[in-house]
Amino acid sequence: MKKHIEKHAKRHALPLGKYIATSTLATGIDLVALYLLTSLLGIFYLVSATAAFLIGTTANYFMNARYTFNREPHQKGLISFTTIGAIGLVITLGSMAIFVESFKIHYLIARLLAAILTLGWNYGMNHRFTFR
Repeated sequence: MKKHIEKHAKRHALPLGKYIATSTLATGIDLVALYLLTSLLGIFYLVSATAAFLIGTTANYFMNARYTFNREPHQKGLISFTTIGAIGLVITLGSMAIFVESFKIHYLIARLLAAILTLGWNYGMNHRFTFR
């Protein structure tokens, strides 16, 4: 059992590290878009979060395809990545609404917390289905 766990950990350590790095950059892109749409253009934060998600997810797909998983980006992969991300978006929007409306947390901090909540889901599903 121990050898199985060690083998599994070694196989995922580098891709997971790369995934976290590219996801951090994509989250930065997402946050900038969220800020611009919400604070500068006055769009409701959950609508802005959806648009920012699309921008960040597209950037994230191309970075992960090339850097994390060493694959050529293609339409089928983008569709899979975005579909998995859409489920992550539901988690993101739900958790953001709870953080902002119930706990009075600033929408940008709420978005960061939501990103942490969805990281495991997005990595696991994309590793299994998008970049296998």
